[in-house]
Amino acid sequence: MLSAQPFLEGRHKHVKKRVVHIGFFTMTVIILIYIFYIGIKNILRYNAFKQELSNAFLQLEEEYRLNRLYKRQLADIDKPEFWEIQAKEQLGFVKKGEVVYKLYK
Repeated sequence: MLSAQPFLEGRHKHVKKRVVHIGFFTMTVIILIYIFYIGIKNILRYNAFKQELSNAFLQLEEEYRLNRLYKRQLADIDKPEFWEIQAKEQLGFVKKGEVVYKLYK
């Protein structure tokens, strides 16, 4: 009488090997998806930091511009012309002999 035992053992090993390969493939795919997720997340964080840095540089340039303007104004304070212009603009000062023209819309 012939036994089916050797045939079943060979088939069982083949099925077991296939299950191991499918498990390995599944784990590999899961790891790759996780790596891609981390990569995409870091790219988005990098872009946000890059934008924040760009905004900080723009703000710094604006602050430098204001600083230069204030330094010029401080240098002009010592000039008598500065005070005359300030008196004319803010207080309506008019010298003798000057003609003032007011424009209305």
